[in-house]
Amino acid sequence: MALEISQVLQQQHRAPRVPEGRVTHREAQNRARQVAEKLREQQPTAEDVRRSVEELRRVSQNFNKRLSFNYNEELGQMVVKVIDRNTDKVIKELPPAELQRAHIRIREAIGLLLDETI
Repeated sequence: MALEISQVLQQQHRAPRVPEGRVTHREAQNRARQVAEKLREQQPTAEDVRRSVEELRRVSQNFNKRLSFNYNEELGQMVVKVIDRNTDKVIKELPPAELQRAHIRIREAIGLLLDETI
């Protein structure tokens, strides 16, 4: 009986065995941390974005079109408008205005749902 209890106590202090091919919680956390660091490294800086926007504006001048870049703070996204220089009409908006409104409504609905369930 004493031998059985000591064996149980020893097993409690050992790290649990993880079946082959499975990932422990700590390994998953480490992998998630590594992925997050890589994403941070890949994200462009404000200067990178500014340079890219200026380059796109120069290119668009060759096509008699004007590009307008705006940041939609509600969505956290860049909105690009292609505008005809002669008529000043918006030819294309990316993402489209309807999609932007739908995205905002979906976020609001999710917020309401989560607020009510918590």
